[in-house]
Amino acid sequence: MESGSSTRRHSTPKRSLLALILLAAVITTACGSTAATSTPKPPPTRKIAAATYFGDSWPVGFWASDLSYATADFQQIRANGFNSVVLVVPWGYFQPALKVNSFNAAAFTRLDSVIEAAKQAGLGVLLRISYEWDMYPNDQQPGNARFTGVFTSSSTYAAWKSYIGELHNNVKKYSNVWGAYISWEDFQSIILDAKSADSLSSRLQLSHSTGFSQWLSRSYKLKSISSQYHAHFQSWSDVPTPLSTTPEFRLFYAFWDYQLMHRIFAPALSLYPGLTMETRVDEDPLFNGSKQIGAYSHSSTYSLPGTNVTGIYFNPYMGAEGGRIETVDQTLQGMTSVLKRVQSASGNRKLLIYEFQLYDNTPANSSNAHLSLASVPAFVTAATPTVVHKTTGYAIWTYRDYNANIVYNPDFALGLDSWTTTGNVTTTTNTEGHSVAQLAGSSSVLQAIPLGTNSDPNGANTVTVSFTATALSGRSLLRVQVGQYCSRTVVAAAAGSPIHFVCPMDASANYNLSIAATAPVQLTGIQVFSYTQLGDVYSNTGVPEPALQSLKSLNAAMLGS
Repeated sequence: MESGSSTRRHSTPKRSLLALILLAAVITTACGSTAATSTPKPPPTRKIAAATYFGDSWPVGFWASDLSYATADFQQIRANGFNSVVLVVPWGYFQPALKVNSFNAAAFTRLDSVIEAAKQAGLGVLLRISYEWDMYPNDQQPGNARFTGVFTSSSTYAAWKSYIGELHNNVKKYSNVWGAYISWEDFQSIILDAKSADSLSSRLQLSHSTGFSQWLSRSYKLKSISSQYHAHFQSWSDVPTPLSTTPEFRLFYAFWDYQLMHRIFAPALSLYPGLTMETRVDEDPLFNGSKQIGAYSHSSTYSLPGTNVTGIYFNPYMGAEGGRIETVDQTLQGMTSVLKRVQSASGNRKLLIYEFQLYDNTPANSSNAHLSLASVPAFVTAATPTVVHKTTGYAIWTYRDYNANIVYNPDFALGLDSWTTTGNVTTTTNTEGHSVAQLAGSSSVLQAIPLGTNSDPNGANTVTVSFTATALSGRSLLRVQVGQYCSRTVVAAAAGSPIHFVCPMDASANYNLSIAATAPVQLTGIQVFSYTQLGDVYSNTGVPEPALQSLKSLNAAMLGS
């Protein structure tokens, strides 16, 4: 069936003494990595009130979406009192092939266009570089496999460094690119690998490939590690990664922190001056079997060289008991505690909240404590003095609600890339100047969407199908097929109202999509998604929501206007 019209389509433990000892004792880097030979001078610190921008898409699919909306969107963002936007720059999309100096030229062109649009709107730009996720079909080793390679493969590591350098060379000409940062979150693959490795052979392999045992040998006696593991090792080559259910796993956390600082951040800083990092604020639980016996703090990463800012994130569930609904006071108390703890551990550096997430309804975090959506405006108002006086700024994560769309190139902004067709299908722009696919009668568009990385919509039982169809002569019947189990016939009228419907899905099936037309029609904004990320600022159709006014007040207070 058709929908109505819309305004627009679619208790903190003691700080780990171990980490401090290791940082003092270890002088060289693991796995052949090298720190920057000289530390760039930190740039001046400015106040930041930013909106993370995904357009009408979501983080994973943004660069394959219609970017022509950016001009109007940036004008709106500026009018709401923000002075900057954050753009995610996925490594895989900008450097699909894992070769030194091999890049996606079209991606850099699109990046230039968005930065220029921000400049025309009077907005600064912050770049989250080396973002892990993208939907680019030609991405070699997407996701975790690629990022594990940064720690285990010299060629992958070299390719990553060339990406960092090329990115800086490309954007340094823009006066409104105020800085860039990397995030711990995009480099946690080896932590996930270590947690899932349960056989001795897999643990030994991971220990050798990441350089963990070599790193241990620089700070410990083999006898000491044998004692901690409750084992007897003949040589360092016999030392596996620790099991995640043992207290020794703190050693792997310390190794990872060191790698973040010396293999990742320091070399990247030498290639991208002014770089900062969003650090791991949450403390990781330590176990003895199934019993939690403490927590590991990543505070050793809070005082990075070459920057006077410590990047952090905040979400209402941090430090809270799982499942409960947080009150405004509880959430504010939690945020104040996080800021105080991190600032103290960083040596009173300035804090920047790179990811200020007010509400999180992602399926993966559904069991976490959360602030009710209705309480978000009151929390923003209550948190304003703390954010203004305790930080140098923030970037709201969900400025506009977004659907977790698994369709690549959903607006045909990249022509027919990843679409196959039957009959006469072309791409063009509509009367509003936005990209569309134009289908003649008896023609169709199809996209293969297998299960797997970036495509499985969280194993949902249902998905929503949504698109805009405009009949070019009278009306057109459209036959829509999603996977094996959902088939619908809908009517496209001249008005071009968005169409959506819900499909029952079998998570073991694929989500292959086809739309066939009986008469000429234009299609755009094609989406298949299992949930909508909410933020209470703007809806996914562009309607202002309650938290907007509170954010505007926060912006005025932060920027002194």
